[in-house]
Amino acid sequence: MVWMRVALCVLLLGLGSACGTDPDGKETRPHVLLVLVDTLRFDRVGAYGADRPTTPNIDLVANSGVRFERAYSPAPWTKPAAASILTGLYPSTHGATSVPARISDEATTLAEILSAEGYATLGVVSGSNVSSVYGFDRGFDHWDESQIRGGEAFTSLQVTDRALAFAREAIRSGRPFFLFVHYFDPHYIYRHHPKVGFSPERAGRLDGSEGIHELRRIGRDASAEEIEFLRARYDEEIRVTDATFGRLMEGLEALGVAQQNLILVITADHGEEILERGWLGHTRTLYEELLRVPLIVRAPGRVRPGHVVAQPVSTVALTPTILDWLGLEAPDDSLQAESLAALAAGGQEDPDAQVLGEVDFETGGPAQTVRNAFKKALIGARFKLIRDDPTGRYELYDLRADPKEQRDLAADEPARVRALVPVLEQRLARIRGPEGPVRSVELDEEQREALRRLGYLGED
Repeated sequence: MVWMRVALCVLLLGLGSACGTDPDGKETRPHVLLVLVDTLRFDRVGAYGADRPTTPNIDLVANSGVRFERAYSPAPWTKPAAASILTGLYPSTHGATSVPARISDEATTLAEILSAEGYATLGVVSGSNVSSVYGFDRGFDHWDESQIRGGEAFTSLQVTDRALAFAREAIRSGRPFFLFVHYFDPHYIYRHHPKVGFSPERAGRLDGSEGIHELRRIGRDASAEEIEFLRARYDEEIRVTDATFGRLMEGLEALGVAQQNLILVITADHGEEILERGWLGHTRTLYEELLRVPLIVRAPGRVRPGHVVAQPVSTVALTPTILDWLGLEAPDDSLQAESLAALAAGGQEDPDAQVLGEVDFETGGPAQTVRNAFKKALIGARFKLIRDDPTGRYELYDLRADPKEQRDLAADEPARVRALVPVLEQRLARIRGPEGPVRSVELDEEQREALRRLGYLGED
């Protein structure tokens, strides 16, 4: 691929020129591409150790850019996580924490900031939880949500085509662009892609036609063969999404967007639990398979190519990081995470760094298919503390010795729990939003049914 050859040149540039030039030799402002892959677990990405060739195009960016080994989403489902990426605020502050909630009017989005700075702001999304209904279109000159078609449809190709069309118009206008691209396909439903060939046609009781509520019931006694079938189908969805990302990069290169003048961020909103704990989906826990996400950046002239950052970081930091790379500041001091720019450039890591995770998810329906969750987590270099808010119960995990969080140490190490609890409380106190009702929208039956099919609402 042409863009792969260009990537090698970007790698060789190292920390060279930070900006591109136009045909007259004048310095130009960089374009910004933010790619959000819905429901992409970190460990299903090749650069993070996936056991299948799921992401060759994303891996190429990791090789020539910077990989954050321990990046965390602040929430285990799309709406609060994506809103945090685009506002630089934790969910407790931006308010988009429940099924009907929308982003607070008090929050300023990255698109609003960049639009005010003269950027063409373009958004193409394919999941209902990042729709204009919830305020995600704020600050975007052009917003396309025509590909919100549910889990049954394969939409990544159309998303890529629309993103390239938007980029083409921005380039013609002579303005730098901020392009937000949201790929939905790894989210359940896991469609079969025979040309990828990771999975058989069926396994045990499963053939891919089951609804998520049925799968959650089956999951209580699923066989190893059935679990592997689901994981292979999920990996197939990741592989075809990665292919369309590669097509996006080729298309931008064909439009004359030089990679040395493109800031690129690739991440996910959350991961996926595939029956590790007898459940399929997300929203209900704060374990690694849901909160830990890939985060790969490439910003020639601003980062150290090929560098890996081991320190825990939060995707809440992406808005301040992008602004830092562009030499811009937020209109106020409300951002709740520090820029990652210094770390990406090879700066010293903080061994005491900690990030937060939170979920306040409440929905209707029977408890066996959808479960409420109200939890908070404090994640450090080694230990993770999780609190269940309704019961006040704590869990403690040694992520170094027990990365899959199979052994709760809270009862064995009460002194460590007591030491971490006030730290968690202090961090939470800093991110609590203003008092008052959360702004919500009234969902119609069609919207509710779509959320029900995706597993966010229970069966009637």
